[in-house]
Amino acid sequence: MRKLLLALPLLLALPACNTTGGVPPVGGVGNIISTVQEAAKGICGFIPDDGVVSKLLIFFRPDAASALAMAQQICSAVTVVSTTRSGRRVTPRLHNVPLTGRYVR
Repeated sequence: MRKLLLALPLLLALPACNTTGGVPPVGGVGNIISTVQEAAKGICGFIPDDGVVSKLLIFFRPDAASALAMAQQICSAVTVVSTTRSGRRVTPRLHNVPLTGRYVR
């Protein structure tokens, strides 16, 4: 909860960024990707790869609230450890997209 509160000010600054008709402006997708990555880093210490976030964007609206929601769902998926019957760790998925990235401290 504390990490969520620390990441929240980063996301509150985004409503000032205008979009036209729900479609991000040119260069806006990169900003959304970096916002999701920073929010996920602040919430659970996991930075998803750029390609993962861009694949997940089709399931979320490109705004600040959705960036926070996406980061929360990513963190929920990567913090649950699933294993197969043979004991190997399963790659977490969100909307059937494998969540690859790296953990940071």
